Amino acid sequence: MLPLELSFEEMLWFEGWKRKKDHDIRLASGFQLEEKLKRPKYKDALSVLSGAFSMAGLQLRWSERPIPILRVAFGIGDPYQSEAYKVVYVRVMLENVGKKSVKNPRVDVHYSDPGIVELAENPVWKKVPGMTGLNPRILEADRTIRPGENLEVLPIQYPLARFREIGVYCKLMMNDESPVQSGITISIDEVPQNDWKEKLGEENFFPFLHPCPPDPDPNQNLSPMAKDILNRISSCEATNEGKGIIVIHGRPSNNEATACVFSLRTGQTEYFKRNEFKMVLEELIQTGFLLELDREPNMTRYKLIE
Repeated sequence: MLPLELSFEEMLWFEGWKRKKDHDIRLASGFQLEEKLKRPKYKDALSVLSGAFSMAGLQLRWSERPIPILRVAFGIGDPYQSEAYKVVYVRVMLENVGKKSVKNPRVDVHYSDPGIVELAENPVWKKVPGMTGLNPRILEADRTIRPGENLEVLPIQYPLARFREIGVYCKLMMNDESPVQSGITISIDEVPQNDWKEKLGEENFFPFLHPCPPDPDPNQNLSPMAKDILNRISSCEATNEGKGIIVIHGRPSNNEATACVFSLRTGQTEYFKRNEFKMVLEELIQTGFLLELDREPNMTRYKLIE
């Protein structure tokens, strides 16, 4: 138990050092002990500790520091109504378990790679300029997290068929306060089959970020609609640039809910619902199947990576 909060660099050193030892060594900071003692299951421990302090003429006092820490909710989803495409759906949130509000937070979220498309963060959060990576994802919010309040950061989907153990690490930067770092692991045994479960992160815990094991067939990682579009692109004849599609900007069809997609070779028109196609296009780009060739005011061309 330490009377101080280690920096991120110090924690990295400690994690490397303890792996060389024969014993299970864990750190508990003052804030971490305080957060645990507030939980109902530690009621007896709090009573014993309070009694011991009282005999010495001392009393426990909770800190006034804001302590937003990691909270995740997870369960099994079936977005495509198919047994083969079930996913473990993980909602990453921050919960302020302290007594002070946090204004304009900035958060660094690092998690086990899901093996499928990463979903967009909550619109409350914006990517920090110049730091556009998806994982780790560095975000900031122009709002306040009040005591007892949850603020969702982002959702992640992991294929159930390849789910083993995943980790999520969160580092929160605050004005005039030292960073708060917390982490969590979720094993397949913890995932409920028909319900949702929540888990609170441990402060200064740095989980191993094991990615989902790769699938022998990368196409299996795609959603059914992405597979369908990929098959259509693959079946087109190739030009000098290879195979690909042209996406028309604006609303070129009579139905404002659809977008037009043309093959580079034949000019054949395909129609899809705009919102659905946007998600599929992001999925194919992020999973490495499509590459943007060039962008014009009214259209963008994409090439199939073979």
